[in-house]
Amino acid sequence: MTFEDLLDTYEPKLAAAFREGIEEIKSSIVLARVVERLERGDVGGAIEAMLIEPEAFAALDLALQEAFNAGGINAIGELPTIRDPNGAKVVFRFGVRNPEAERILRDLSSTMVTHITEDQREGVRYALEQRERGNAPTKDGLSDTCRIVHGALPHSPLTWPLLIS
Repeated sequence: MTFEDLLDTYEPKLAAAFREGIEEIKSSIVLARVVERLERGDVGGAIEAMLIEPEAFAALDLALQEAFNAGGINAIGELPTIRDPNGAKVVFRFGVRNPEAERILRDLSSTMVTHITEDQREGVRYALEQRERGNAPTKDGLSDTCRIVHGALPHSPLTWPLLIS
């Protein structure tokens, strides 16, 4: 399998798992709680009430593990044949359960999910602060304040932060 084949296979799976995490967050929002905090001018409280937490991205963790495993197996498959001094073929195998592979995957996964979660919170904060300054797309009060939509902010082009419009 080529690197492009791996991308073609796992990129859509990772994107779908990411979207699943966003949907998990969107479906758990208690709108009344968010609106109440926004009416008090408590942007931080409104963001906390949205429950943008790493646990929402559990499917992304699993998809990343699957992609990591496939990439490791593919990398081992690309190695040239090596023989020991007696001429026997040396066999290499990749195991995602290998302690070092587990550490790398755990670090990669937790770092990625932490960054995504922080980026989502920053995206929401940016949108809410823009609304407070009167720079939001609509200016008709809180009636549509907490309608969550996909969007992108200039500072985070690789993610789809939750935007309030």
